[in-house]
Amino acid sequence: LENSSARRKKKVKSPSGISLLEWRKRFAMLPEEVVKKTLENSTHFYLSIEAENRQDPRRHFRYRFPGLRLPRQHETVASDTFFPSIKSRRGNTCSQFFVGNTSDRWEVFPLKKESHNGIALQDYCRKAGVPRALKTDNAQSELGETWTKYCRTHCITQTTTEPHHPQQNPAEPKIGLLCSITKNVIRQFNVPKSEHDWVQKWICDVHNVMSSKKLGWKSPLELHTGNTQDISRFRFHIWEPLWYFVKCKAPDNPWNKARWLGFADSSGDEMTYYIKTEPENRNEKPQYLTRSVICTRRKHIGSDKEYINEDPAHQPELEELELGFLNRSEKPISTSDSGEDSTADSGELETPGKPSDMDMDPGEVRDGIAPSESRTSDTISRMDKNPGEVTDEDSIPDLTQRRNCAEDEESDDENDDEEDIEESLPPDMKGDSGDYLEDLYNELDSQADDYELDVIVDHHFKDGILILKARYYSQSNDSKDVWETPFNILKKDAPLEVARYIQNHVTEVSRRNGYYNTWARNTLKQATRSIRRMHRLFGVKSYYRQKVVRRSGRDRELVRNRLEARNDSTQNEKVKKKMSRNARNQKNKIQEKFGIMIPKNAKDALILDQKNGNNKWAEAILKEMSALDRLSVFEYHRPDKKFSKEEGWQYAPMHMIFDIKHDLRHKARFVVGGHVVDSSKHTTFSSTVQDISVRLMLLIAVKNNLGMMSGDIGNAFCTAPCAEQIWSVAGDDFGPRKGSVVTLKRALYGLKTASASFHKFFGDFLRELGFEPSRVDQDLWIRKSDEYEGYDYLATHVDDVIIVAKDPTKYMDEIEQHFVVRDVTDSPDYYLGRDLIRRGNKIHVSTKKYVKEVLRKFQDKYGTLAKENLPLRSKIHPEIDDSPLLNEEDHKQYEHIIGVCQWLIVSGRFDLTYATSSLSRFSAAPREGHLDLARKVFGYLKKYPKRGYAINPRPLGLGIDYQKVDVKLDFGNQYSYFKEVLDERFPEPLFNELDMVLFCDSDHGHDKVTGRSITGIFGVIGSTPVTWMSKRQACVQTSTFGSEFTALKRAVEEVVSLRYHLRSMGVKVSKPTPIFVDNMSVVLNATNPSSTLNKKTVALSYHFVREHVANDVVEIRKIASEDNFADPFTKAMVSDGFHGFYRECMVNG
Repeated sequence: LENSSARRKKKVKSPSGISLLEWRKRFAMLPEEVVKKTLENSTHFYLSIEAENRQDPRRHFRYRFPGLRLPRQHETVASDTFFPSIKSRRGNTCSQFFVGNTSDRWEVFPLKKESHNGIALQDYCRKAGVPRALKTDNAQSELGETWTKYCRTHCITQTTTEPHHPQQNPAEPKIGLLCSITKNVIRQFNVPKSEHDWVQKWICDVHNVMSSKKLGWKSPLELHTGNTQDISRFRFHIWEPLWYFVKCKAPDNPWNKARWLGFADSSGDEMTYYIKTEPENRNEKPQYLTRSVICTRRKHIGSDKEYINEDPAHQPELEELELGFLNRSEKPISTSDSGEDSTADSGELETPGKPSDMDMDPGEVRDGIAPSESRTSDTISRMDKNPGEVTDEDSIPDLTQRRNCAEDEESDDENDDEEDIEESLPPDMKGDSGDYLEDLYNELDSQADDYELDVIVDHHFKDGILILKARYYSQSNDSKDVWETPFNILKKDAPLEVARYIQNHVTEVSRRNGYYNTWARNTLKQATRSIRRMHRLFGVKSYYRQKVVRRSGRDRELVRNRLEARNDSTQNEKVKKKMSRNARNQKNKIQEKFGIMIPKNAKDALILDQKNGNNKWAEAILKEMSALDRLSVFEYHRPDKKFSKEEGWQYAPMHMIFDIKHDLRHKARFVVGGHVVDSSKHTTFSSTVQDISVRLMLLIAVKNNLGMMSGDIGNAFCTAPCAEQIWSVAGDDFGPRKGSVVTLKRALYGLKTASASFHKFFGDFLRELGFEPSRVDQDLWIRKSDEYEGYDYLATHVDDVIIVAKDPTKYMDEIEQHFVVRDVTDSPDYYLGRDLIRRGNKIHVSTKKYVKEVLRKFQDKYGTLAKENLPLRSKIHPEIDDSPLLNEEDHKQYEHIIGVCQWLIVSGRFDLTYATSSLSRFSAAPREGHLDLARKVFGYLKKYPKRGYAINPRPLGLGIDYQKVDVKLDFGNQYSYFKEVLDERFPEPLFNELDMVLFCDSDHGHDKVTGRSITGIFGVIGSTPVTWMSKRQACVQTSTFGSEFTALKRAVEEVVSLRYHLRSMGVKVSKPTPIFVDNMSVVLNATNPSSTLNKKTVALSYHFVREHVANDVVEIRKIASEDNFADPFTKAMVSDGFHGFYRECMVNG
């Protein structure tokens, strides 16, 4: 028995079911007691892993262990929702409160709806860590699917209070205390009640750093994290009046009024805050901004003379700088002896100046002092006394300090051949630190005359910038010191020495075209030219003068005639030489858009800024390069770094292109020359969402009262990894890094694979959010909603995103955490060239803005258009036109018109369908008569630019005669083999069925030359047009019956496609779809089981249609020709008929 008992003890297992012996093996065979204590004091949330138990292994794309992803708290957290009496300005109606039972740490998250508290729980866990347990009351939202699912996923124990006993929740008394403090703060600081959500968050931040007696005089954050808390960022109180910095041109004052709201924990550095602007113009709405360059408007803080300064002109100039400008080895500026307005009392310097750049937002343009710049406190004290006075006590700063003061200045290329780009920049956009720093630099420079450059001894590259190691000689103490100085600083002190050193020692990829060698060559050339001119001016004999050969008058005449003959022949060759494709494209490049001139390159952009008196193009360039730098698109190397083709590296040039957006924003885009890159080994295909998918998505949104939100992902391609190995040389746009060799880490615009790389990268991200691509459109993403019994949708068109969901904000917030999203709009009014206007339970879709802009540019280039009442008059047949063929210029005009009309048809202008279909077939060789007809189409657009259609889910109003089929006959076993194909991967149909109707018609022998018929189809879902078509049939039909049946077969194919599309989006489809035709013979042959096939030429169409009729996929119904909506898609109509039809199915946007 003793032996058996001993054996049983050896088989002791851990709570996870794994023996101690196995654990000891995993823990390096440490002693058994140590392993036991480790198991007692640690968690083991994941006892089983799917990969170890699957017979067929597979890759995983989602994060498999969310419970291990976030840090964990060692305490239980209580939470509850409370509801303020009024709605905040930001639309928040309630707040979710969290408190640690041990640490007493408070966190509050304002919410627009109580159902959003699941998002608050996720934000809390990301900020404070995953709690051990979570205690709530029995509120339905805190026991719902989203809340419970997150707790289970992250292994959070859920506990609740006893029903009807909310006092058992530890969060209840804390919420009462929070509300009391909030009321008091609002009274004390005169905060508007609509900003109560900001007050709540600020109070929680204050509470978390306050020492508490019950915590042993520790703060909640110190107890929670174990770290001593720093309170440096508590520089303002809630709703404190502020000045915030806005860059502007002199003499405008850069300080604007604002109010302090709270800490911007997720933006900038620790001294970045949320503020609310106070516009001078009452009609201008205040904005919530994130800023770090702010200062208080309060004066004489803490004294009886305290007041609020309301005049920005009284703000002091930049004479004193905060700690970011001081050398760390020096002491800060001492305060005044009197103690009045001292730093210790008020938190300000004696003479408050502009805020430090240490607090500046990284995304802003810095026109003050860069963080790396420094100077000694002696210099600052001297400037405090008298900026123009220099005393004997003032020590001369060494060149190291002088170098640091201007370390971040932009490079200054002194090339003879072209004007330096930086010289064209406005003062607030230059790479230096402004006029003040320039004066300081000159002052230090004048005091450093004691130092002379001896020799440049070495160099190296740092982040693509050339750093020169120079030795200086001091005459005063007879010593030699070596300092490292950036190239763009040293070249101003000793340009010739730097140029000679670069020519002899600095190696670049191309010594002929390299940036540094080009600068050195031009500098030496300019110096040589200047010396030669001085020698010539003062009559000094010089070896630079070349020997001049004196010719006689006859010789000079012969040389002149020879040169003139050579020039004439060269001119003739130039005339005869054909212009290259690139030259033609550059010549025909659009020079203006929306009435604004578009530059060809960065130099032209800066010239246009000077002419326009602004810096919009310069700001666009800086914004683009800053964004690329933030995304780490480039990796910088030494200029002599080489990449071999054998290793797969390819060279590609880079340049800046420009555009004007629809809201008149100036846009600059830095692109790479992908035309010289071989991408044959990579996939370049990238799809976009189908237009019908967008129409159906909007229709479902209106039908089910869903929200919509759109946005544009900034620098989208640059977020995805680069597929190829590309290297290039930095140009003027890179500032001080010009001339360095760069490699691409991200897919820059211009590469053939950039779109495909981003498409895959963003698709992987959407899968992590729970979306899956639909079966019908891989750019239409679908996900079962957490807020209601239905689906949420997300459609992508390259970098444009539109979301249709019960709560689209949730998904947009997730996207914004990983990407920079611009133009985020709730209920968008513009998407992919379409104007969207929501009116009640409808959305009006038009192309008004696009049409007006196209017509304006067309008339500026090709002359004024006359207004037309019809796009194509009746009885017009372009195929019989025999006018002369167009020349090259008119041919381009014709192709332009057809291209614009085709895009408008896709966008919803289906009133142009027949006219465009009739004219587009002649695009290869149009005639003068065809151009006249095409211009009339534009004339019709000029008269009716606002027409569009409405997204309306209500059923289409048809006459009582067209509602039902009189007789339903049984086909028996005739087509029993046929079944409608249903995809097994269709989502569960959670949306109610939508009424779908198609109209079909044909015009037999429409083409007077070939005799081919034309098919017209018009389909609606509800009362929303979703599909339309006007197309010539592929073969000649000998009878009206044959052409009508061919058109009907095409209509059935369209029905099958629409039904598949709806099922892929989770919409129920069960009823047969009615198709209306105006030929009774076709109706009888399609629906009557006893009809026989008399015309074998339509056999395939005949059986295809009857198969779908027999299995209740479609119903064929008769309609009068005057009521058939497909009739205008087959022929040109007179004015009354044309406008009568489109008045019923179109609206004015």
